Amino acid sequence: MEEIKNNIVDVITTCDTAQFCTFASDKLYPETRIVANMINKNNKNINTENLILHFMTNKNSNKIQQIKNNNNVCIYYFNQETRKAMTLFGSIEIIESMNEKSKFWNDSWKNFGYIGKYDENYCVIKFIPKFYKFFIEKEEKYGKL
Repeated sequence: MEEIKNNIVDVITTCDTAQFCTFASDKLYPETRIVANMINKNNKNINTENLILHFMTNKNSNKIQQIKNNNNVCIYYFNQETRKAMTLFGSIEIIESMNEKSKFWNDSWKNFGYIGKYDENYCVIKFIPKFYKFFIEKEEKYGKL
């Protein structure tokens, strides 16, 4: 299991973006969007024990309402250079605590229109993975975390 978690962390920390999939409001079809991997990329401190990930988004984005309706999501990573691909399935929590959100703030995010870590539209979401599926060196693996 440790090797699998290390492979997952390797993919996460080398991808600039991820595909983030939620259920649309009609709950019939999933909705996918590209999200920047700004918090997790190159973060060698990702806890390999639980693989909890964080993402920054706008509090008014469609995905926030979709998460409130159904917090089951999947996140897909693909590294074009190494050809490694991985999907994590799990649940999302919206972090409400300003203290907790401020831990993730990066001043470069002002380029996205935020005024700072206390901006009311700045939102951090926490992903708790439960299952994984990945393709590494022509091998597909699926399992529970």
